[in-house]
Amino acid sequence: MNVKYQMVMKFSTMIEKEGLYNLHLFDKTSFFVFLGKDEKSSIKQNPPASNRYIIVKDLKARKIYDRSEFGTIEDSLSLMSWQLDKSQKVILGYSCKKATCTFRGRNYEAFYAEKIPISNGPFKFGGLPGLILEISSTDKFIRYEAVQIDKTETPPFQFPTHWLKKTISFKTMIEMEKMADIEDAKKRESRLPPEQQGLIITTITTGRIESVP
Repeated sequence: MNVKYQMVMKFSTMIEKEGLYNLHLFDKTSFFVFLGKDEKSSIKQNPPASNRYIIVKDLKARKIYDRSEFGTIEDSLSLMSWQLDKSQKVILGYSCKKATCTFRGRNYEAFYAEKIPISNGPFKFGGLPGLILEISSTDKFIRYEAVQIDKTETPPFQFPTHWLKKTISFKTMIEMEKMADIEDAKKRESRLPPEQQGLIITTITTGRIESVP
């Protein structure tokens, strides 16, 4: 099964980023793949090139793998503690129930379809008694909404075992990212005239959905 999601990320009232993603679902793994910005992007797209954004969930090992410039981030598949809600809405013809959780600095509202009994969803989200077809943060920063479902079977993708050569925790990645930002700020400051040095205020931001280790 393949599910196409529309993603909208709002950095401010003036700046937002959009994209399409595919969630490729198999018995033991799932692959969350960036398609692009075009609505015509095919839901049947083959495994992406190495420069495409991708998250792999190893359902057997209960692990999530996410690439970063510092190595492969290894996470647990049990990251969210959900609270089920009585609210419902229809998405792509499926009656979906609501659930809420707090995950790494943000509060989320999700709608999942029990008639698709797959405990999975976009990005790292999952753990509900049905496939997540819509999820958004209450601060409006990120939103994923399913726009197409294809139930035809496709050949399984090969797990990228080379990712396991260097794995790090999410907390380690955040620390390394902050250190890299500080070093970059120091280099930029060193190129300024002496009278302007020491005036730069360094703000550390990861630009990621997850903001707290």
